[in-house]
Amino acid sequence: YCLVRHNEKSTSFNRMRNTLKNYYKNFNDKWFNKIEVIDGDFSKEFLGMSKDDYYSLCSVITTIVHCGANVKHYGKYEDFYQTNVVGTENMIKLAYDSKAKLAHISTLSVGGFSDINSSKVLTEKDISIDQKFNNNVYMITKYEAECKVLDAISKGWILAKIFRMGNIMPRYSDGCFQKNKYDNAFLSRMQTILNLKICPDIYLNMHIDLTPVDDASRAVVKLLKYNSSRTIHHIFNKYIVNIFNILDKSNFKVVSTDEAIKV
Repeated sequence: YCLVRHNEKSTSFNRMRNTLKNYYKNFNDKWFNKIEVIDGDFSKEFLGMSKDDYYSLCSVITTIVHCGANVKHYGKYEDFYQTNVVGTENMIKLAYDSKAKLAHISTLSVGGFSDINSSKVLTEKDISIDQKFNNNVYMITKYEAECKVLDAISKGWILAKIFRMGNIMPRYSDGCFQKNKYDNAFLSRMQTILNLKICPDIYLNMHIDLTPVDDASRAVVKLLKYNSSRTIHHIFNKYIVNIFNILDKSNFKVVSTDEAIKV
């Protein structure tokens, strides 16, 4: 069962079908013998469904994978809160009402920012490490969403696991990536550097993981199959790379952050 919002241009079924066709060259309509598309919206009460349809869904599901989120990193806090926090609360209610296990897809960004001279470590046992979010509405609301899940677990309402994803990148198998790639903060930064042909010097010592989406998703599925007592898992490529070395150094010059802002 896959919950998909309809929009003014397309039905939820057609949106799902077009998405599958975009990501899989071997797409076949027979896949819908195994996939049931549900018209709904997880940011709304009863997931945007009728009450009867909602409870009908509750009677048949056993595992919920909640990976929907507003990931743009910029925008109004209220919009992010409705999708990332209220949406998560609704999925917690779905898990409670259905007695299904919840897999909450989160992000390593809940670790926030820390001063380079007093760095902190976010482990799979932590949530609050006095991190700073610098008004990043994505980070703030994903952190708040995790707190909601952990609170529900601690109260015994649901069985759930949290998967904090790293810097999700194109599929390792064929290089395919998300359609709305410029909503991806990392790729937007890289594209800006290439377009302006300058690189702020703050990137010289910045390191990041490149985690292929297909490897990451396989890791989540495998971990869900194990009856582990661990609640939180970090899913990312342990081989960290320097951003400066990802780009072709001959195509841009390094400038101060102030100079970059002026450009």
